Amino acid sequence: AIMLAVLAAARPQVLAEPEARDVEAIDVIVALDVSTSMRAADFRPRDRLFVAKQSVADFIRQRDEDRIGLLVFAGQASSWTPLTLDYELVLELLAQVEAGMLPDGTAIGTAIGTALVHLRSSEAETKAIVLITDGDNTKGNITPREAARIAAEEGVTLYTIAIGEGGLAPYPV
Repeated sequence: AIMLAVLAAARPQVLAEPEARDVEAIDVIVALDVSTSMRAADFRPRDRLFVAKQSVADFIRQRDEDRIGLLVFAGQASSWTPLTLDYELVLELLAQVEAGMLPDGTAIGTAIGTALVHLRSSEAETKAIVLITDGDNTKGNITPREAARIAAEEGVTLYTIAIGEGGLAPYPV
Protein backbone atom coordinates (compact mmCIF):
# COMPACT_ATOMS: atom_id res chain seq x y z
CA ALA A 1 0.00 0.00 0.00
CA ILE A 2 2.88 2.35 0.84
CA MET A 3 4.53 1.55 -2.48
CA LEU A 4 1.31 2.35 -4.39
CA ALA A 5 0.94 5.62 -2.45
CA VAL A 6 4.52 6.61 -3.36
CA LEU A 7 3.87 5.70 -7.00
CA ALA A 8 0.65 7.76 -7.02
CA ALA A 9 2.46 10.74 -5.42
CA ALA A 10 5.08 10.61 -8.19
CA ARG A 11 2.25 11.17 -10.72
CA PRO A 12 3.60 8.97 -13.50
CA GLN A 13 2.69 10.08 -17.01
CA VAL A 14 2.92 8.50 -20.41
CA LEU A 15 4.70 10.86 -22.77
CA ALA A 16 4.02 10.67 -26.46
CA GLU A 17 6.72 11.00 -29.06
CA PRO A 18 7.09 14.56 -30.36
CA GLU A 19 5.10 15.11 -33.51
CA ALA A 20 7.27 16.02 -36.48
CA ARG A 21 5.69 18.26 -39.05
CA ASP A 22 6.91 20.30 -41.96
CA VAL A 23 6.02 23.94 -41.57
CA GLU A 24 6.96 26.83 -43.84
CA ALA A 25 7.82 29.26 -41.08
CA ILE A 26 9.25 32.71 -41.56
CA ASP A 27 11.66 34.50 -39.26
CA VAL A 28 10.59 38.15 -39.03
CA ILE A 29 12.28 41.04 -37.27
CA VAL A 30 10.00 44.04 -36.77
CA ALA A 31 12.13 47.21 -36.60
CA LEU A 32 10.07 49.96 -34.96
CA ASP A 33 11.06 53.64 -34.99
CA VAL A 34 10.88 55.13 -31.47
CA SER A 35 12.34 58.54 -32.28
CA THR A 36 10.60 61.53 -30.71
CA SER A 37 8.97 62.42 -34.04
CA MET A 38 6.77 59.34 -33.49
CA ARG A 39 4.93 61.46 -30.89
CA ALA A 40 3.32 63.50 -33.69
CA ALA A 41 -0.45 63.11 -33.41
CA ASP A 42 -1.42 62.64 -37.07
CA PHE A 43 -4.06 60.12 -36.06
CA ARG A 44 -5.98 62.36 -33.69
CA PRO A 45 -6.13 61.83 -30.80
CA ARG A 46 -3.48 59.09 -31.16
CA ASP A 47 0.15 59.56 -32.07
CA ARG A 48 2.17 57.71 -34.70
CA LEU A 49 3.78 55.32 -32.22
CA PHE A 50 0.43 54.28 -30.75
CA VAL A 51 -0.91 53.44 -34.22
CA ALA A 52 2.32 51.67 -35.19
CA LYS A 53 2.30 49.56 -32.01
CA GLN A 54 -1.35 48.68 -32.56
CA SER A 55 -0.58 47.59 -36.14
CA VAL A 56 2.42 45.52 -35.02
CA ALA A 57 0.31 43.84 -32.34
CA ASP A 58 -2.36 42.98 -34.93
CA PHE A 59 0.35 41.56 -37.21
CA ILE A 60 1.77 39.41 -34.40
CA ARG A 61 -1.68 38.07 -33.48
CA GLN A 62 -2.12 36.89 -37.08
CA ARG A 63 1.07 34.82 -36.98
CA ASP A 64 0.91 31.12 -36.25
CA GLU A 65 4.23 29.38 -36.83
CA ASP A 66 6.54 32.32 -37.58
CA ARG A 67 9.26 33.41 -35.21
CA ILE A 68 9.01 37.12 -34.44
CA GLY A 69 11.68 39.43 -33.05
CA LEU A 70 11.28 43.08 -32.10
CA LEU A 71 13.93 45.73 -32.58
CA VAL A 72 13.50 49.37 -31.59
CA PHE A 73 15.52 52.20 -33.06
CA ALA A 74 15.99 55.93 -33.03
CA GLY A 75 19.54 57.35 -33.13
CA GLN A 76 20.66 53.81 -32.23
CA ALA A 77 19.13 50.37 -32.64
CA SER A 78 18.41 47.94 -29.81
CA SER A 79 17.09 44.39 -29.88
CA TRP A 80 13.97 44.38 -27.75
CA THR A 81 13.05 40.69 -28.11
CA PRO A 82 14.89 37.82 -29.79
CA LEU A 83 13.28 35.71 -32.49
CA THR A 84 10.63 33.71 -30.64
CA LEU A 85 7.35 31.87 -30.95
CA ASP A 86 6.27 33.36 -27.61
CA TYR A 87 3.93 35.95 -29.09
CA GLU A 88 2.58 36.93 -25.67
CA LEU A 89 6.10 37.93 -24.59
CA VAL A 90 6.58 40.03 -27.72
CA LEU A 91 3.20 41.70 -27.21
CA GLU A 92 3.98 42.37 -23.54
CA LEU A 93 7.32 43.97 -24.37
CA LEU A 94 5.84 45.87 -27.32
CA ALA A 95 3.42 47.52 -24.88
CA GLN A 96 6.43 48.89 -22.95
CA VAL A 97 7.95 50.61 -25.98
CA GLU A 98 7.93 54.42 -25.76
CA ALA A 99 9.05 57.23 -28.03
CA GLY A 100 12.31 58.75 -26.84
CA MET A 101 13.54 55.62 -25.08
CA LEU A 102 16.77 55.74 -27.13
CA PRO A 103 19.00 58.67 -28.14
CA ASP A 104 17.07 60.70 -30.70
CA GLY A 105 17.50 60.54 -34.44
CA THR A 106 16.48 58.05 -37.11
CA ALA A 107 19.15 55.44 -37.85
CA ILE A 108 17.33 53.39 -40.48
CA GLY A 109 20.48 51.80 -41.91
CA THR A 110 21.65 50.84 -38.43
CA ALA A 111 18.25 49.28 -37.67
CA ILE A 112 18.37 47.17 -40.85
CA GLY A 113 21.97 46.17 -40.14
CA THR A 114 21.19 45.16 -36.56
CA ALA A 115 18.20 43.10 -37.73
CA LEU A 116 20.42 41.38 -40.31
CA VAL A 117 22.90 40.39 -37.61
CA HIS A 118 20.11 38.60 -35.73
CA LEU A 119 18.77 36.91 -38.86
CA ARG A 120 22.19 35.52 -39.84
CA SER A 121 21.93 32.83 -37.17
CA SER A 122 18.46 31.84 -38.39
CA GLU A 123 18.02 28.56 -40.20
CA ALA A 124 14.64 29.57 -41.67
CA GLU A 125 14.44 29.49 -45.44
CA THR A 126 12.46 32.73 -45.49
CA LYS A 127 13.67 35.75 -43.54
CA ALA A 128 12.17 39.22 -43.46
CA ILE A 129 12.56 42.61 -41.86
CA VAL A 130 9.50 44.84 -41.41
CA LEU A 131 10.75 48.40 -40.96
CA ILE A 132 8.26 50.93 -39.57
CA THR A 133 9.36 54.56 -39.56
CA ASP A 134 8.07 58.09 -40.05
CA GLY A 135 11.19 59.78 -41.28
CA ASP A 136 14.37 60.01 -43.24
CA ASN A 137 17.66 58.55 -42.12
CA THR A 138 19.44 61.13 -39.94
CA LYS A 139 21.94 59.04 -37.95
CA GLY A 140 24.01 55.89 -38.09
CA ASN A 141 27.14 54.57 -39.76
CA ILE A 142 25.43 52.80 -42.65
CA THR A 143 23.00 54.22 -45.17
CA PRO A 144 19.62 52.60 -45.65
CA ARG A 145 20.50 51.92 -49.30
CA GLU A 146 23.68 50.06 -48.34
CA ALA A 147 21.87 48.11 -45.61
CA ALA A 148 19.11 47.18 -48.09
CA ARG A 149 21.73 46.00 -50.59
CA ILE A 150 23.29 43.73 -47.95
CA ALA A 151 19.83 42.40 -47.03
CA ALA A 152 19.17 41.54 -50.67
CA GLU A 153 22.55 39.78 -50.95
CA GLU A 154 21.69 37.71 -47.87
CA GLY A 155 18.25 36.79 -49.21
CA VAL A 156 16.36 38.80 -46.60
CA THR A 157 13.18 40.50 -47.77
CA LEU A 158 12.83 44.07 -46.53
CA TYR A 159 9.36 45.59 -46.13
CA THR A 160 9.22 49.28 -45.33
CA ILE A 161 6.15 50.93 -43.88
CA ALA A 162 5.95 54.70 -43.64
CA ILE A 163 3.73 55.98 -40.88
CA GLY A 164 2.23 59.45 -40.72
CA GLU A 165 -0.02 61.46 -42.95
CA GLY A 166 2.69 63.81 -44.26
CA GLY A 167 2.71 67.55 -43.96
CA LEU A 168 2.25 69.29 -40.64
CA ALA A 169 1.04 67.30 -37.66
CA PRO A 170 0.20 68.27 -34.07
CA TYR A 171 3.13 67.61 -31.74
CA PRO A 172 3.12 67.67 -27.93
CA VAL A 173 5.20 70.44 -26.39
